[in-house]
Amino acid sequence: MCRAGHSQCRAEIVRLLLAGITVALVASATAASELPVAPRMLAQAAEAVQRQACADVLGSLRLAAQEPTPSGARAAYLLGHCLAAAGRYDEARSVFLDASRRHTTLSAYARLGAARAAFRAGDISAAADLGRPPAGVPTAAAARLLLTRAEALLRAGDAREAAAIARMLVGGKHSDGVLADGWWLLGRA
Repeated sequence: MCRAGHSQCRAEIVRLLLAGITVALVASATAASELPVAPRMLAQAAEAVQRQACADVLGSLRLAAQEPTPSGARAAYLLGHCLAAAGRYDEARSVFLDASRRHTTLSAYARLGAARAAFRAGDISAAADLGRPPAGVPTAAAARLLLTRAEALLRAGDAREAAAIARMLVGGKHSDGVLADGWWLLGRA
């Protein structure tokens, strides 16, 4: 408690307030620099994945993917793409499935990554199972999952089921890419 004159007490209060604000700013700046996964790092990692330069970001993605946050799940999704690009399909599938469980918005696309990784690893049964779109999956993602499922079924020798999926896809309102892939599958089934 200040016992000096009123103006001296006011100056002491202002000094203490400024000191408190400074401490708060330093603490928040420190906390901000220690955020689990910085959006900038994710953007750089996404660019590296697109450039097929995963070696540049693999270590930072592995570290960031461990964070129990939505950004950590996004890092896991990008890590899955890097691992698949490196031919490490079993590890990629595991990472994609982890991202799928952790981030509802990415879930269907991470599941698609897991299905494709299983397919490339030769685990056709798992690829077909993962290609079943869960309820509530966005249409575009569901179509891509179904294409992966149909491709796996065709590879497993179930041409009838693969053709049924392909017919359903070409009869729907989908992107040109889905329609082209659906017709391609239908022609092979």
